[in-house]
Amino acid sequence: MTDQLREQIRHNLNQKETDELVRMWQKNDRNEWSDMAFEVIHDILKDRHAEIPPQNIHLDPEGKWLPNLNVEDLEWFRPELEKSYQLLAIARASGDSKKEGQYHLDLGTIFREMTLFGHAIKHFEQALVIFRKLGDRSQEANALARLGMVNFFLQRKTAIEFYEQALRLYREIGDRGAQASQLSNLGLFFASFTNDFEKAIEHYNQALVIYREMGNRNHEASTLNMLGTEYLHLRQMEQAIRCNEQIISISREIGDHHKEAKAFQNLGVICFQVSKYEHAIEYLIQAITIFREIDERDEQAMSLGDLGAVYFNLKQFGKAVECLQKKVDILAETGDVDLDIALKELESYQKAARKKWWQFGL
Repeated sequence: MTDQLREQIRHNLNQKETDELVRMWQKNDRNEWSDMAFEVIHDILKDRHAEIPPQNIHLDPEGKWLPNLNVEDLEWFRPELEKSYQLLAIARASGDSKKEGQYHLDLGTIFREMTLFGHAIKHFEQALVIFRKLGDRSQEANALARLGMVNFFLQRKTAIEFYEQALRLYREIGDRGAQASQLSNLGLFFASFTNDFEKAIEHYNQALVIYREMGNRNHEASTLNMLGTEYLHLRQMEQAIRCNEQIISISREIGDHHKEAKAFQNLGVICFQVSKYEHAIEYLIQAITIFREIDERDEQAMSLGDLGAVYFNLKQFGKAVECLQKKVDILAETGDVDLDIALKELESYQKAARKKWWQFGL
């Protein structure tokens, strides 16, 4: 009977064009076609010497397919997905609601990392329902916070509702670190969605107080960086400078050379904007030196471009050209997409230098 069915399926599918079979194979819709049908499609494509592409892969036990994902895309995430789905099934079968909720959170986080936000939301919402039924306020807050983050990524203003609900719960249960995290998320929301930089600063400052109380120097430095950015938006330059000076001090204390270099880079740009050119040059040279030492080529190129702009503004065209040439060399080595823009900028600097030389008869 099985052989007869297989032959019948092969007879029917053999009538289809190769391109159509390839599309069917790749779509991999097991709700429409049986496993045997896909085995037959594979055999037919192989017989026709057709290129057999990766299939979209189904890992959701609820019968929903993951769109636009092939085996290569899932190579990194497959083990985590399979393990989490297996554990979810076990938790459901055993009636362990707490673990079931946790595995929904895990799956939502994986899908968020894969930028499959619809799937992430589905799992976070299921986790939220479970933890509310259990009265687990800590995990309820975690689910709300993650829903807020996904909605933020999707540029939905509903993110603020989830963030504020999560913050309220974290305050009730006394989770200081989570409070600070949500305050930072709210600060980013106000800066990104409403351009309310003062409200963003208000929330970042609240987060900063908590991180300092906790002695979390790394998060303190990151929050100072966000504060500095918002002070720049408000043209409060001295405040922005103080933030970055504090970042340098903290970064040296904790040995974070990247943060230290970024702060020097920020200070260089700020000083350039307020016409403190000598300070700008000093800070940018320090940033370039550190980025070179830690082999961050893209950041080194960016700082070289900033330094070139300072020299160009000072009409020191030779030094400006030298900086831009070094930037172009790095971008060419790394294959950066901004290479063409840098080349045009270099050309304009070279023209300015030649014009100066002609004026002085050099």
